[in-house]
Amino acid sequence: MAYLEYWHVDDEGNIIERYVLNNETQEIPPNYFPTNPDKSYYRPKWDFEKGEWYESDLEGALRVEKDALQGVYLSHKEEILHKGFEYNDYRISYDTNGQQQFMMALMNLTLRPLTTTVTIMTKDNQYVTFTKEQFFEMYDLGEQLKLYVQEKYDELYQRIEAIETLEEILSMPRHLQDAINLIENKDREATNG
Repeated sequence: MAYLEYWHVDDEGNIIERYVLNNETQEIPPNYFPTNPDKSYYRPKWDFEKGEWYESDLEGALRVEKDALQGVYLSHKEEILHKGFEYNDYRISYDTNGQQQFMMALMNLTLRPLTTTVTIMTKDNQYVTFTKEQFFEMYDLGEQLKLYVQEKYDELYQRIEAIETLEEILSMPRHLQDAINLIENKDREATNG
């Protein structure tokens, strides 16, 4: 295998330094052990008896994984809002840009009460003119979607904070929509079950 990353450890198994060594041409010194590329650690430590790496700071690793998953879910909120909603065969995005578009139109309607139509850009960049009533229906759908996504994110945030093991956090879906589907299915099962 030629070049591998090795961690040099002290007599307690704590990492001193990292090295890249060629295991075919170099003699590997004592207390140098190859990393495990299939697993990541927050604070790895070498177990001399078992001959393997383990996580020495489970609490720290759990916090890092919780924060990472919450960050992933936060970024997916905007993605779900970008997909938007259907209205009269049009896909309307309600991400940050979509919400700004609706706010500008709402302000225009407020400042010009005699206005009867509003032009909105759809998700596929097509400008479509809607009646004032249709605009308010779309605005309501967008706000409902935004509220729904925020409520589900908040619920997942609380569930993530309640998790107590690395195994449990690592088994959580890595996409917000998948996590929402999972908790909704569990809620349905609890209600029907």
